[in-house]
Amino acid sequence: MSVPPRDRFEFWVLFGCSFLFFGLLLALFSLRFLGSVGLPLWCTVWFMVTGWISCYAALHDDEVWLEVV
Repeated sequence: MSVPPRDRFEFWVLFGCSFLFFGLLLALFSLRFLGSVGLPLWCTVWFMVTGWISCYAALHDDEVWLEVV
């Protein structure tokens, strides 16, 4: 188990990088569902899932990136 980030700045840097990376990845994989669920629902689900993944990645920093690669 990894140690959580030591300060707020490190957490937000990890969160921001994770949000950009996983947000883009999730958006590309889920674009095919945009027409069937509608834009507002798609954006809400995308934002919530990306936020959850980013929080997880920021709290468990190196473990997550090692699993992705």
